[in-house]
Amino acid sequence: MLGRTGSGTAWHIEDMKFFSVNYLHDGEPKYWVIVPACYEPQMRELFKKYFPDLYEECEAADLHKNVFVVPQLLIAEGIPFKTIRQLPGEYVITFPGAFHTVVNGGTNVAEAINFATRDCTCTKGTSGVAKCTCSEKEGIEAVAESLKIYEKKP
Repeated sequence: MLGRTGSGTAWHIEDMKFFSVNYLHDGEPKYWVIVPACYEPQMRELFKKYFPDLYEECEAADLHKNVFVVPQLLIAEGIPFKTIRQLPGEYVITFPGAFHTVVNGGTNVAEAINFATRDCTCTKGTSGVAKCTCSEKEGIEAVAESLKIYEKKP
């Protein structure tokens, strides 16, 4: 991924609540804000409070990675978080269910991948994983079907 000054990601949890590992190859730092997974329900309630229209259209609006809130709002709402300044040559690992956002401090080159461990409950079905209920769902399901993502392998 090529990051540009001020670009980044909206608040999100990794697909299927997987872990992610993120490596910064070169360039300017990335700035992370990460909320512990145990505060996932509070984060969703915060998003629903400040962006109710998004959740009226889709029960899992945060899956669409379109919610931006500043850390000061988390402080005001009593939601704890950690910040990380990631430098070239460093890894950042996010844990299942941990909401996070990233802002690039300048041009950089990074790489990320999601993964699960053998004992990770995030891969045991889709229980507890928010599901899209909006008009984008048809497109998501079409992509999943074309890739056979949900097909069980023998």
